Amino acid sequence: MLINYFKILSKNPSNKKIILLFLEHFNSYMTTFLDWQKADKEKLIGEMAHNYWELEITKRNVEISNQNKEMVGVSPPNDNRQEIIGSLKKMQKDILTNIQRLDTESMDTFNQYIPIIYTEDFIENVRDTLEIVFWDNIRNDMALIPPNNCRFKAVLQELLDNLRTICIHDETYQNNLTEFYDIELLLQMIQSRVYTFDNLKSHFNALIDILIRFDAPINDSHNLDIKNKIIQRINELEQNPLKYYSNIIECWIEILKHLLPAFIKINKIKNELLNSNN
Repeated sequence: MLINYFKILSKNPSNKKIILLFLEHFNSYMTTFLDWQKADKEKLIGEMAHNYWELEITKRNVEISNQNKEMVGVSPPNDNRQEIIGSLKKMQKDILTNIQRLDTESMDTFNQYIPIIYTEDFIENVRDTLEIVFWDNIRNDMALIPPNNCRFKAVLQELLDNLRTICIHDETYQNNLTEFYDIELLLQMIQSRVYTFDNLKSHFNALIDILIRFDAPINDSHNLDIKNKIIQRINELEQNPLKYYSNIIECWIEILKHLLPAFIKINKIKNELLNSNN
């Protein structure tokens, strides 16, 4: 249609009706194109992130002994292990470079790719390895001086995004959510060592209450078990004030490991129901 309108305008550039139709269709085309471009970029990043984490699994298995036959893959002989690890790291670096070339926000999208949740095509023992590697990387990032909070922040953001879409039309819920779940403030308080275990318990209780409120009633018993399990873990970690900072991070990892998949599942079921009704 755009080509046809353009041909008409090239012969009669003062035709106002065709000009308006051309602009209307061009606007529609650009909206569609930008939506496709965004979706295509996210698909590319998802595929590259998937490859990155597969390399991470391979690297982890190369680093450990192959004495345990239950581990995924087989570690190579010691004489070329470091060479292989170096090659895997280079491939990962190349993937990150290609992601960064897409645009300035591409790394934010990459950091929001959480392999322990989105990798249904991985077999179960690989999934377990991914979980260990993923959370270990966050622990290591947050232990740096200064901390590298990119991955941790991305997971917190993923949680917030899911919370926002669970009940998008509930204004009271949305306002309360924005007020209590300020990621930038949360990170600043943690890194400044002013974030207390009372603050943590307040955040957790609010999150678990949201889960119980919006999850199916059939899951209430399971969610209460999760609540008791996490509270017990928080209380255990609170007993060691010498490891305050690392224990706060560990508590948040415990919270995110259990609650984020549950919120994602709620949204997935909600979207499936909406699509089936449409």
